Amino acid sequence: MRVIHGLENLGAAVGPVAMTIGNFDGLHLGHQDIIRQVVSLAGSQGLVPTVLTFEYHPLRLLAPDRAPGLLMPMEQKLERLEELGPKLVVIARCTHELLDLEPRAFVRDVLLRHFQVRYIVEGPNFRFGHDRAGSIDLLVAMQREYGFEAVKREPIRVDLPGRGGVMLSSSLVRRLLQEGSVDLAARCLGRPYELIGEVVSGDGRGRALGFPTANLQTPQLLPASGVYAARARIDGVDHQAAVHLGPAPTFEHSHHGPEVYVLDFDGDLYGRRLGVKLIRRIRGTERFADAAALVERMRRDVREVRSVLAECNSSRKENTDDHGA
Repeated sequence: MRVIHGLENLGAAVGPVAMTIGNFDGLHLGHQDIIRQVVSLAGSQGLVPTVLTFEYHPLRLLAPDRAPGLLMPMEQKLERLEELGPKLVVIARCTHELLDLEPRAFVRDVLLRHFQVRYIVEGPNFRFGHDRAGSIDLLVAMQREYGFEAVKREPIRVDLPGRGGVMLSSSLVRRLLQEGSVDLAARCLGRPYELIGEVVSGDGRGRALGFPTANLQTPQLLPASGVYAARARIDGVDHQAAVHLGPAPTFEHSHHGPEVYVLDFDGDLYGRRLGVKLIRRIRGTERFADAAALVERMRRDVREVRSVLAECNSSRKENTDDHGA
């Protein structure tokens, strides 16, 4: 997969291409459906399957106070995109000049200038151009004039317990995470929500209590405060982990970022990049009378984490066996 940073670095118009445009934060199942359709169309027509995305969410530039929390850093997004099969990913720089273009000008001066477009595939909620005035329906209306075909994918719905069939969106994933429903968010993403970042120094309180934690620094949206059963990937191997998010009311001036206790692991993680997949929230935050009460609760948390992850492993094995039967 070829990755180009900046439309200005494309040179001559690339193509012919089948393409999709979007931020694709989280790369949920709806995004995956669109990109697979791009790859399928390109394969059948001898085109270059192409994704045009942005260096960050446009609202970070246009209205920072309304910018949504980040679900997926660019490095992780590119890894997931490569698994889906596009041959070219172009990362556009977010500038006022680009984002303020009227929709028709965006098609004419950006898409058709930089790409030999044969197909554009989008979902029903796709918006582009100044004030998000452009849509997939506008692309359909323009296709004959500009010689491409706009393909509108049907919305993807997912069944969530107690909520019925819900239409997928990055906003839905964020809402689920903010309420701590990481297991439901995983149904939308097609995989567990993963926090990725560098392990930084902490105050050492966890080690003093007998539960050494890795303090993770990440730009991503953090789910609701509490303790989570998780899997931490270290040197290509998944380890069971308990993750605490949010404040620790028992102590003042505590670290609010992810604190990761990797079970049955005694190595040094400081300065390393760590990925942590959140599987299930097992409790919210609590205030304890003293350190001894906290330690006792942490021991219970670890037992529950082991139980949750064993249950998940058993379910995954059963699903694998069913598919293999």
